[in-house]
Amino acid sequence: VDENMQSAQKRDAVRHEKFHFRKCLSTMKTPETPCMASVQKSFFQDNECEHRLMTINEIINGSNEFAGLLRIIQDYLSNLEVDADTRCTINQYLNLISKRAA
Repeated sequence: VDENMQSAQKRDAVRHEKFHFRKCLSTMKTPETPCMASVQKSFFQDNECEHRLMTINEIINGSNEFAGLLRIIQDYLSNLEVDADTRCTINQYLNLISKRAA
């Protein structure tokens, strides 16, 4: 956490710094909600929960080795019963976050 905070305080850290982040975000325990079960199957099968250095773009949008937070959120939302209006609004915010991270 301390190393990430030091990196985050540098000028243009979002674009130029790398941050320690877990490769897997959850253990294979029983999911708290039924819709998380499918998300866990797709993204958390890797048993090695090591930290690695990633850019903010990799953390948010993903890379070859990591799905990215937005993809995980999108898969989670696709398993929820959300009306079209709400889903559209959420997607607009997620697209903004994705573009800001890139």
